[in-house]
Amino acid sequence: MVLHKAILMKERFGIVMQDLPGSTETFIKAHISELQPRFVYYGAPIPQFVNDDKLQPLFMRALRKVAAVLKNETYWHDEVAFEKHLKKQSIEVLLAEYGVVGAYIYKTCQKLGIKLVIHFHGYDASMYSVILRLGNRYRQMFEVATRVVAVSEEMKNDLIILGCDPQKIDVNPYGPNEEFTNVIPNYQSNNIVSVGRFTEKKAPDVMIKAFARVLKAFPEARLRMIGDGELKKSCEDLVVELGLADQIEFLGLLSKDHICKVFEDSSIFVQHSVQASSGDKEGSPVAIMEAAAAGLPIVSTRHAGIRETVIEEETGYLCNEHDVQSFSDNLKKLLESKNRREQMGNAGRVHIKTNFSRQKHIGFLNNIVSNAT
Repeated sequence: MVLHKAILMKERFGIVMQDLPGSTETFIKAHISELQPRFVYYGAPIPQFVNDDKLQPLFMRALRKVAAVLKNETYWHDEVAFEKHLKKQSIEVLLAEYGVVGAYIYKTCQKLGIKLVIHFHGYDASMYSVILRLGNRYRQMFEVATRVVAVSEEMKNDLIILGCDPQKIDVNPYGPNEEFTNVIPNYQSNNIVSVGRFTEKKAPDVMIKAFARVLKAFPEARLRMIGDGELKKSCEDLVVELGLADQIEFLGLLSKDHICKVFEDSSIFVQHSVQASSGDKEGSPVAIMEAAAAGLPIVSTRHAGIRETVIEEETGYLCNEHDVQSFSDNLKKLLESKNRREQMGNAGRVHIKTNFSRQKHIGFLNNIVSNAT
């Protein structure tokens, strides 16, 4: 009976997203591969594609787009095609990846009686422009949604403020790729590593400034920064300006296997997450989970889900956002003691394995989707 329900659910279950997941959206890729929906819809703001096919021929979309203009209903042409496909396939449950997706499909779900599960991930619950543009839609969407998924307790509180019934919200943090649990760091080294986009909410410039202070006490320390983004060039310029080109290395985008190798030659992981001027916040940073799963002690900030991922004074050190002095002091504490690095790293590995496994995350989400039917 349970098997029959699982098969039926997958046949009538779809995931909806703005676009196919990018290289950093490993959690969405995991949702697709593990939850195994029959249909993956994508295209913004209303889906225009399903799996590898267009939802409607170009000539039909053009005709309906003209009709949409005449009807003064902006997205009517795509809504019609999306609705027809959902009805034809007897879809019962949809998982919206990001709140902004749910904001544009909830009316169709309500009309067709489809159960809607909305998964928030970060900016969609915090960015000022998104809240201003979609605030009213969010409130109506929350009324229609069957369940709403947050990845941290702070995000849950943000969603309550936005108008979601707390009884509808499930907190389900991500989990790291299990390959990171096989990494054995080099606690003898003074190599520090960061992984993440060079973007405002990661504050890579703050890490560089803090590391510059660390070098005065630990000139043998080295910082290797993995990732790319709009602030990378300005960070490279800052490193040259500070005369740190020999101490800070930019490694660019790396595969998971290459990141594991860098972790094996490192002893500390750093990430200075902050709330961006746009309001954008982290959800539950996967990079920190992966580093902790690999046995690296963490130096980061008291920001969003990081406070749940890192146990202060046990698996790493946290400071307030933009506090360059405290961030550098915390780095020094770890560089002072190989034993402290190893002790915190091992404690972090246990903490992640116990509370933040990918299997647990997927299993919990699978239950939410299955019970929505």
